[in-house]
Amino acid sequence: MVLFNLSGTLLVVLCVLFLKCEGKSYHYTSPVDLSSHPSDITSITFRNFSFSTILSTTFQHVPPSCCEEIHFDNTKTRTLQPFTFSGMSFLTFLSIKNNKLSDLDYGSFDGITSLTHLLLNNNQLSQLDPLVFHGLTSLYYLYLNNNQLTQLDPSLFGGLKNLIWLYLDNNHLSKLNSSTFHGLWCLVKTISAK
Repeated sequence: MVLFNLSGTLLVVLCVLFLKCEGKSYHYTSPVDLSSHPSDITSITFRNFSFSTILSTTFQHVPPSCCEEIHFDNTKTRTLQPFTFSGMSFLTFLSIKNNKLSDLDYGSFDGITSLTHLLLNNNQLSQLDPLVFHGLTSLYYLYLNNNQLTQLDPSLFGGLKNLIWLYLDNNHLSKLNSSTFHGLWCLVKTISAK
């Protein structure tokens, strides 16, 4: 069931939606007509929203050059369809924390090459596709803490050449392959205690 859709001029909202446009914040608790200011949107926050899937068509008509920040926190999300954020070239901050995601597939973050912060902490992630972070060459901070990860593919972080902080604490990792962190030359801190 689609509970929201930014592809048309009307956004059906069953939650509180915060839009930040050119430094101003707008708070909505009822349906929103985005046709008057979609090119000014810099930040989108969903709160008190309950849905199972973030659809690949969710942001298809939001101009890719406008949105810098998206928050899907505490939304009970279980699934993130591949290519949801494809083409959002100015997106630098993405938070999908405190949800129920159990796995992430290849293409989940495809096309967001400017992303510097990715927060996936406090989910139920048990597996990650080895190429899920492919193309995130600008990523500095990756939060995978407080999940259910038991192993990490040695190629999982390949290509994350600018990664500075990696949070892996409070998972079920018993052993890490030494090649898992190969090529992470900028990595300052890895927090991986159980």
